[in-house]
Amino acid sequence: PLTVILLLDGSSSVTREDFDAMKDFSRALIHDLHSYRTDASVGIIQFNQSPRTMVPITNVTNDTLLQRVDNMQQLMGSTDIAAPIRSAYEMLRVDGNQGGDSVVLLLSDGQTSTAELEMSQGEARRAAKELGMRLFAFGVGRDVDEIGTNTSTNTLLSSTSP
Repeated sequence: PLTVILLLDGSSSVTREDFDAMKDFSRALIHDLHSYRTDASVGIIQFNQSPRTMVPITNVTNDTLLQRVDNMQQLMGSTDIAAPIRSAYEMLRVDGNQGGDSVVLLLSDGQTSTAELEMSQGEARRAAKELGMRLFAFGVGRDVDEIGTNTSTNTLLSSTSP
């Protein structure tokens, strides 16, 4: 089985158009998983300075999943990238698929503080070590801070590489 956790940046630095693009990506991913991996589950966490679980881990065949994505409203506020990684870790630790693949997809403009980036590195390392969670970051928008979106992913990938 496959569990995918989507971390969607809902902070004020993300434009409405870019937030809608994240929702479109989420819908397309769910649709594709529903078509090709009916054993897959998805969880969605939207974040600003604090993460909020929008969809707990749910099988992709659940009829209300796409509607829940459609109904998401952008949170606004500042950005904390470490907190949603920590929330994804907790979600997978408690509700995740034991023995299956766990993937976290971070969609963000990456605009956060240096201290937050350092914390996100630590959270990514812990999740990789303890759960085997893989994290992939995607920069969204015209003003993507590449350091912010790549730091957690590079740290996680380097900590899990052979």
